[in-house]
This record gives sequence, structure tokens and C-alpha cells, in this order.
Amino acid sequence: MQQDELRLAIEQPAAQHGVVFEVGLVEEIIKNVQGQARYLPLLQYTLNLLWETEVKNHDIGDLLKAAALAPKGALRKRYRTLNINTYRQLGGVWGALHQRVEKIYNDLTTEEQTCVQRIFLRLVEISGDEESATECKAVLRRAMRFEFNDPLEQKVLTQLIDQNLLVSDRQPHSEVSTVEIAQAQDKPLLYKMDGILL
Repeated sequence: MQQDELRLAIEQPAAQHGVVFEVGLVEEIIKNVQGQARYLPLLQYTLNLLWETEVKNHDIGDLLKAAALAPKGALRKRYRTLNINTYRQLGGVWGALHQRVEKIYNDLTTEEQTCVQRIFLRLVEISGDEESATECKAVLRRAMRFEFNDPLEQKVLTQLIDQNLLVSDRQPHSEVSTVEIAQAQDKPLLYKMDGILL
């Protein structure tokens, strides 16, 4: 997607609801996602979270209704603006996702967290070795769903799929399906998992 198309994808939905972005915010968002693979779902999540945070912190929803009745001017515009400071407090696009992953993980029981560790260890392989002097790095792999045969693992696996942290090609009435780490989310999730697994 070209930069002008990305700008439209960010600004147009907000504009349809009478919401504008603080000067410089759209440029910062574009800078955060440009060059990233499959960033649109993550961008959508971040923009929704930005809106929800503004509503929660400033009652922007009610203020928008009041501002619509107010005369045009600075007061009216103030209540329709998504702010760069709120975006930065969320940690930008990747920080927002990282916070979400943290929350999902911390809401799990200790046993479920252990299952998450086992699941991700099966979905990541380490390539390279010391003997050949190649750098070791994590490589994502796809696993068959039946590899996770523990009932608690199946429950946690389903939760992670429902939260869009993992993806599955599971079809109704199918015995065979695969599971893998969602591509738009793998880097922050692996970063979080790295801290858990060490």
C-alpha cells in the first residue's frame, strides 16, 4: 500500500465519524507500520484501542455529542481529535500489541501459562548452530493441531486462536488442521515469550 493510500485508510474511517487526528499523529503511525508485512489488522487494532482509550480517558463519545451541538471552533474541534500523546502512551502500534499480549498472558492461570510456553516451543524452531558459526535465530513453524493432545493445551490453544495470536486452518468436521503464530503479531509475541522462556 502506498503512503497516500495508507493515510486514507487511517483518516477516512475516523472522518466519517467527525474525528480528526492531531497534527503529526498520522505521519507517526505511518512511520511505525511502513515496511512491515501484513500490518493492517494490527493497525486496525491500534486505531480502535486509541479511540477506546480516548473515550475512556476523556469521555470523547459524550463530548462528541455535546460538541456537535456547540458552535464551530476550537472547543468543538478539541473533542473530536485523537491525540499523539495517547498514541505514544499506548506504545505506538507495536507497544499496543505488546500490552495486549501481556494482558492475555497475565489473565491466564499458572498452569495455562505453562501450556502457552509448551505451545510456543513447538511453534518455534531454532536455526543455526555453534559448529558452523551461523547465528542462531528463531524460525516459525506450522504444527499439526493433534500434536497438542493435552486437554488443557487444547483449551489454551483455542483461547490463543480466538484472541488472534495464533491462526488455524481448522475446518468443521475435519480431523486435520494446522496451527501457527499469527504473522502480523509474531515479533512482539515472540519477544514476550522470550522473556517467559528464559
